[in-house]
Amino acid sequence: MTSTGNSFDQPDARGAGSDNAARHTDHLSQYIESSPLGGVEWDSELRLIRWSPRSTEIFGWSEAEMIGLHPEESPFFHEESLSEHRLHMGHLIAGGELHSTFCSRNRTRDGVIIHCEWYNSAIVDAEGRVVSVLSLVHDVTERYRSEQQSRLEHDELERRVAERTEAIERVNAQLRDEIAERSRTEEQLLVSNRRFHTIFDQSFQFIGLLAPDGTLLEVNRTALQFAGLTLDEVIGRPFWTIEWWSTSSLGPDELRAGVLRAAAGKFVRFEVEVVGSEGRRAVIDFSLKPLKDVSGRVIQVIPEGRDITQRKRIEKALRESEDRFRKAFDNAPIGMAVVSLDGLFLKVNQTLCEIVGHSDRDLLSMSLQDATHADDLVRSQDELVRLLSGETRTYQIEMRFVRTDGEPVWVLLSVSLVRDEEWLPLYLIAQIQNIEDRRQSEEMMRRAMEAAEQA
Repeated sequence: MTSTGNSFDQPDARGAGSDNAARHTDHLSQYIESSPLGGVEWDSELRLIRWSPRSTEIFGWSEAEMIGLHPEESPFFHEESLSEHRLHMGHLIAGGELHSTFCSRNRTRDGVIIHCEWYNSAIVDAEGRVVSVLSLVHDVTERYRSEQQSRLEHDELERRVAERTEAIERVNAQLRDEIAERSRTEEQLLVSNRRFHTIFDQSFQFIGLLAPDGTLLEVNRTALQFAGLTLDEVIGRPFWTIEWWSTSSLGPDELRAGVLRAAAGKFVRFEVEVVGSEGRRAVIDFSLKPLKDVSGRVIQVIPEGRDITQRKRIEKALRESEDRFRKAFDNAPIGMAVVSLDGLFLKVNQTLCEIVGHSDRDLLSMSLQDATHADDLVRSQDELVRLLSGETRTYQIEMRFVRTDGEPVWVLLSVSLVRDEEWLPLYLIAQIQNIEDRRQSEEMMRRAMEAAEQA
């Protein structure tokens, strides 16, 4: 006698109990055979012992082909779903649970991938032992595809909403939307203008709006205040005739040509110097952007200016600083070199080339170690290690370089470490002073003193 998930109560008459079990088994078999769901039964070793006609309709294999197969041998399981099936069946066979449900990818005899829901129940005998597992299979492929399509449509809708939201947040897109509202009712026009001026007037950039012929339609407070102008003085005038440009480095003809190019759909950009009220000079990164409707027709032009005066000053100061360093480096009366952290010469001056007798091309293919006399190499390397480890900020030693003719030359080597903003090492600056004459003089004096002492 068996039961789905539970054992039958034992009757007083053994024969009656057997009849009940037999009727139950018959009813269960009839239900499975006529069910719109596929019926699959596995024994305690997970071998197929039942395969309903509906299972054949779903998967394509006949009962004779499937009976006796283990899940690992069953062709209707997709590789990705075997582990989940094994997990659920294992719990049911072990008696850990009586029912389980899962979804899986399956394969039909034609090789088509389908999606199925599996409703699994443990079949136990009167003593509560699991003798088999009955699985009812529902082909939900169409529902799955419908859900997938709905999910894709939902994702597409979310994507479009996100794109729309992002576009609204951008000033130019918001301008386009608000300006389009200008042609509608008077109330919509007032709302659009209010939003438009809020965005314009809160911007630190110079922003305006032109008709395709160059007539100024709108301008923000920042641009007006810079030139000391009022709205009434500029609205409705050709853009290139307004006082912003009367003292600029950009001529009216060139500006008018730029507006016409933008009206033709081109993005136009200038760097221009202008003079504002009270003689304030500013360098402006100025652009003209075409604004198009859905058909691609240019309906307005957006002039936009960014004050880059401070940036230009910084760039100029940086260029001047770099130029001063280059001149000081190249014209220094002592040898100068920029050296990488691993000792390679990156830049050398002419004085250093004269000290060691190498051309700059030769030196740039060498390292500091290559130029150092063998007897001074260890001492020089020790100082470099201390510098790179942060133990010292600079070091200075007297040592010998080797000239191209193989002769040593005494130098005073001073090395400092250049770091970046995060205090990470970038490169080394080396100063090399020729002290050969001094060393020779010291040697001559030493010998003279020794001779005097021996006399």
